[in-house]
This record gives sequence, C-alpha cells and structure tokens, in this order.
Amino acid sequence: MQMVRDARRRLLAGDDAGVTLIEVVVATVILAIIASSVLGLVITAQKQSVSNRNRVAASNLAAREIELVREQFMATSSGPVDLANEGMVTNPHQFEGAGAGDPLVVDGTEYTVSRSSSWNITGTGESACEGGSLVTHPSLIVTVSVTWPGMGSVQPVSNSAVLAPERDVNPGTGASFAAVAVTNAAGEPSAGRTVRVYSTTESRAGMTDASGCAVIQLNPPVGGTTYTAAFPNPGYVDITGTENPERTIGLINPGELAASTRISLDRAGSVVIRVTGGVTDAEAAGSVVTLYQSEASGTSTRPITLTGVNTTVGNLWPSDYGAYFGTTLPTVLPAAISLAPGSTGTLDVPFEFAEFQVANLFTVAGLSTYEVRATPTGSGLTCDDPLAKTITPSAGRVVAGTWDFWLYSPQIGCSAGPSGVALSQGANADVEWSTAHLDVSNAPATDEIWVAPAQTGGTCSATSAVDVGPGPSGAIELYAGDWYVWSAPGGAAGTPCTAGSLVNVPFAGTASYAFTSALGNVEVRSLSRFYHTLLVSSAPPTTCSTTGTDAPSPIVLTPTASNVWEGSVPAGVWYFTAWDQAGTGACYSTGVNPVTIRTGYSYRILFDTAQVTEW
Repeated sequence: MQMVRDARRRLLAGDDAGVTLIEVVVATVILAIIASSVLGLVITAQKQSVSNRNRVAASNLAAREIELVREQFMATSSGPVDLANEGMVTNPHQFEGAGAGDPLVVDGTEYTVSRSSSWNITGTGESACEGGSLVTHPSLIVTVSVTWPGMGSVQPVSNSAVLAPERDVNPGTGASFAAVAVTNAAGEPSAGRTVRVYSTTESRAGMTDASGCAVIQLNPPVGGTTYTAAFPNPGYVDITGTENPERTIGLINPGELAASTRISLDRAGSVVIRVTGGVTDAEAAGSVVTLYQSEASGTSTRPITLTGVNTTVGNLWPSDYGAYFGTTLPTVLPAAISLAPGSTGTLDVPFEFAEFQVANLFTVAGLSTYEVRATPTGSGLTCDDPLAKTITPSAGRVVAGTWDFWLYSPQIGCSAGPSGVALSQGANADVEWSTAHLDVSNAPATDEIWVAPAQTGGTCSATSAVDVGPGPSGAIELYAGDWYVWSAPGGAAGTPCTAGSLVNVPFAGTASYAFTSALGNVEVRSLSRFYHTLLVSSAPPTTCSTTGTDAPSPIVLTPTASNVWEGSVPAGVWYFTAWDQAGTGACYSTGVNPVTIRTGYSYRILFDTAQVTEW
C-alpha cells in the first residue's frame, strides 16, 4: 500500500518520472490479494449468519411445539394418554393454510419438526435404558427435534419437557415397553435418533431423548412375541457402515420392560482414495486397493476396486482410515487419517507401476495375431471386459497387485494364461507363459487332423480351422481353451469330414483326444463270376487263399448272398481281392484298386466292371 501511496503522491506533485509498469503490476497484485482475503471473510461471515438465523428459527419452532403439547396435555383428562399413544409424529402442528405433514416454512426455509412422546416408566430421573421397575404413576417425556435442508455438520435443534399427569392417568395394566439406547462414535448419548420397534403384528416409533434413550410402548399378546428394533436415520450408519441397521430385541411379554438393546450410530463419513504418481484414470480403473480402519466390527479391511484416479467410498463409520495397493498387507502400514462424523477425508496412495516382461509366448499357425491382457485376480473380470489391461509383452506395466493374464484375438476369444501372479512395485521377474497341448491318438492314417477354436465354430469349413498334420498327430501345441477336433481326407478343410468334437485344453496342461475306430459301409457285387472269398487288405496279396495269410492285415468279407459281400471297413486306403475257388483258383482284383474308404460313408463296388460309388 505504501508503494501505491508514493506513486499517487508523485502524480499529484507533477513528478515527471511517472509510475513504472512494474509498480502498477505489483500494486494490482497486492490489491487482488487483499480483496480475495476480505471476500473470503465476508462469505464465511455470511454463511455463519445464515446458519445462526436457521438455528434461531428452529429453536423457536421447537419451543412452539413444546407449548402446543402442553396445551394438548392439559386440555382433557385423556390428553396425556393420547400424547403417549401418538408416539413419534412429524410436523404435527401446521401453520395456517399448510397441508397435514408438510414442512413448516420460515423465511423460505423448510423445517421438519419431529416429536416423540413416551412414559417415564421407571419414575426416576435415570434413563429407562438402565433398567429398573415399572411404576404405577409415570410422568410423560416429550422430545422435539427440528431439522432443515443444507444443515451440513450443524446438529439438529432439540427441546424437551417432562409433564406430570394426574395420579390416576397411566398406561394401564399390562402395558409393555422397549427401552433402546443409542450412543455416537464417541460413546456419548445420541439424542434425536429415530427408533422403530416392530413385530409381526405391530410397529411403533419413538425418538431418543437427551440421555440417548427411546422408550416405546408396546402391546404384545398373551404369551409374548418377538420384537426387532430398526433405526431409519438417513445419513447415519452403525459401526459396520450399514444404513438403517436393525437389532433383535427378543421376546417381550405383557407388563415387561425390555432394556437390553443398545447400538452406536453416527453420521456417515466418506473417504476419497486418490492415486498419486502420474497414473491416469484408465490405468488406475479396475485396480484393487485395500481400505483399513482402526475401529471395526469383524474384519477391519476391505478391498476397493478403483474407478479412476479418485474413488469415493461412502457410508463409513467415524474412525481412522488408511489404504494400500493390492490385498497383501505391507510390512509398514501407510499413515492413516482420522475421519470425523459426517466428514470427507482424502487418502493419498503413492505408488510406482509394477514392471515385467512376458516370456515364452508362442503362435499357432493360421490364427491371427493376439493381444496379451491382464485382469485383477478375484475381480471376476475376463479379458474382453473394458477394464482389462492390454499388455506390451516386452514392457509390461500394471498397478502393483495380483493379476490374471490372458491371450485374446477375435478367433480364439479369451485364452487363459498364468493366474494369481503377484506383482510388486518396480521391477518384477518375467511372467512365464507355459504351453498347452492336445494329445491326439487313433486318428485315421490317411486323413489330416484339423482343429478350430470354439469361438468360431466346429465345422471343418471354419475360416479359423488349422491343419495340424496327418494322423496320428501326437501332441499338438495350442492356446488354452475349448477346441473342436476332426479329420478330413486329402488335407483340405471344407471337404467332407467327420463332425467336430469339443475338447478343453487347459493352460500349462495336456488334454487327450482319441478318435473312435470309425468305419465305412461297403457292399461288393460280382456280375458274372462266382467267387468264394473277398479279401480287403492295405496292400495286394502275393498269392490267393481263403484267409489271405500273405496280405497285410487282411479283412475277410463273407458273402451275404450269391456273389454279394457286405461289411464295415475302417477309414483308409484298401485293396479288394477275390479268390475264384470254383474255377482256376486264381486271385482277381476289382480293377479300381486302391479304394479310399472314409468314415461315415457307404460304398458300392461292382467287381467285374471296376465301378465304385460313394454316398
């Protein structure tokens, strides 16, 4: 400010030096700082003024309700009993022109007046929640609580009164009561909390008084019934973080006081888990952070799946909270913050990425290029979920934690890889990719073996079909997953082939598939000559006999009629030879040897004309 005054003095004195640009800039900055400070004070004072005005109006409404209750109490002989029977009510006394139950509007602000009336059943100044004996001439306790929108951390305004009725005015013989105690996180009585006690036949509500005790009159049947206490207080939770919790009171008989039910309720807080260190929303999303608290019922930790750099966790019990990446407890716990009732705190979780390489990847010929993806272990995500991470095998980088790895392509879909891999911050060992194998046996000797991922279908005309060689093929290197397996003659996909069978190939394991002894149906006919025996062999015999002992692995077909032979022959390439027993005893070929027999097909062979028909 002195600089501004000096500049102004020079101007008035006609100083030729004038005011320099730097002096103007500095003066402007100083003025801006002062103005912003003053503005902040003004805003704060204005907020405080509004809050104070609201509290004054709420206090007047609470006092008004108490005075109206006094009038109702004294108006008739049944007034005390009527008030007690009303239990808990909301906005019972409206301004003129307002509807029943509507908020009470003062200077544009809507106020809610809640009133609870209950008998002081123990007849002493002590809380009925501490137990005691029922008295014949109880007084009436009236508690009023006033709330309004936008209260924030401001507590409701409460007022109460104890009214003494005539000695012959009482709840009546046989009346029963539930006294429920409510404390806050500090263990202090919590006034103004709504308590609803219900059974299968009735439901009544009350409000806790200054001692944190709600006394609710009940009418159980002869023999008693079981009651439950519910706590419908918006914005409040119990120590487990449960909104609207419940507690079992137990069996209450006529004329009894049940005073053993206690609960701690307080305004729910929230924590913002903020990831630091340059990570983006996309990189942080899906990662698991463990939130721990110093005071809890049961487990003190729970995993939180991040939605981005900032993840808000609500419905928290006032306590000390901290957070760390993953689910493995670190050697040294990070610093915790203290969360006050109804407040929001921020937990910064610093980290560096877990870095690694993926080793021993392989390709299957004929399938498109794949991607390596990763999902947090236990998250239930698969590799085609939007939250799955795409990994560069030579420079993998994820948030520290435990991860499952996958291969993905449109043809194979999601193929499982290493799972439950624990990765810590910084450099890690290689993630090893083990091979999966399909062990094929008993395949047709002359067919090609084909496989195709279940993702694209199980026919031999599938575009993703892969020729893995002639049968039998032995161990075939594949990606983990479900595969169709079939055989086809001639090595060409799309030609007639057996139906595909589905086989699951596990990661880092071996699956076995054995072809069945597939047969083709054969009918051989002779048109002009009588033959005694027909031999089927993988090579032509050198001599002729009824058994074909010099033919490789012969199959002897017995005629079913004159010069007609029928039977089944395994798929393969075969020679058909006949023995002329009645004539020269010579061996005769069909003239079309060899004949290719395929699984599931039928063949008619006309021996003398060398004609073969397949269908």
